[in-house]
Amino acid sequence: MSRNIPATCLCSGGKGIGAHTVNEYFVMEHTELGPQLIMLAALSLAGTKNTEPLL
Repeated sequence: MSRNIPATCLCSGGKGIGAHTVNEYFVMEHTELGPQLIMLAALSLAGTKNTEPLL
């Protein structure tokens, strides 16, 4: 992002509260969804045997 390259942050599951404050904390709930989201995004961008890649 600092080099003007578009980027996104993929969630790793859970819930962050009070980001960038002294009261920041993380609640670990549904953390299994993070890796699933990352895999889905990677397969969508690269394509699979039966689908065209988005890139």
